[in-house]
Amino acid sequence: RYEVRVVDEAGTPVGDGESGEIQVRGYALSPGLHKVERDPYYTADGFYRTGDMGLIDGKRVHFIGRDGDFIKTAGSNVSPAEVELEMQQLDGVHSAYVVGIPDAERGQLVVAAVVPRDGAILDFEAIQAELRKRLSGFKVPRAYIAITRDEVPMLPSNKVARRQIEAMMRERLQRP
Repeated sequence: RYEVRVVDEAGTPVGDGESGEIQVRGYALSPGLHKVERDPYYTADGFYRTGDMGLIDGKRVHFIGRDGDFIKTAGSNVSPAEVELEMQQLDGVHSAYVVGIPDAERGQLVVAAVVPRDGAILDFEAIQAELRKRLSGFKVPRAYIAITRDEVPMLPSNKVARRQIEAMMRERLQRP
């Protein structure tokens, strides 16, 4: 049998509708890691720190991304995948790529590169207004650029090159 909990940065379990790190413990879980110190990966009460982030939904836990993938803005964590999913449900949006770029005031600024559907013209003010209805304010991108499908940088593994999207956003938004 396994125990699963979702905790905030202080290690306190979060409530319904809240997100945090997924931690697990149980009989079949390894008591340690080969040739690696146990302390950075396990809590004092034996839970394994997965590095995965989850959202509590009643008795369910929804995986929402890896901790390192999150954008840290104004003291809050933003899951790029959550914002992208909402954006891709909007009329005219084929795909969206949400990244964080450095910002002196907020730590990171949430920004989005957006590929329009064929024949669509993107209205970023309307997109932003709709996202404000669907997401918490800190999750709504502060800046947008339109890109074509051909401009989406890809890695040899056929995954999106997010670091290149971040560099593209910094360049086009004239941010160092």
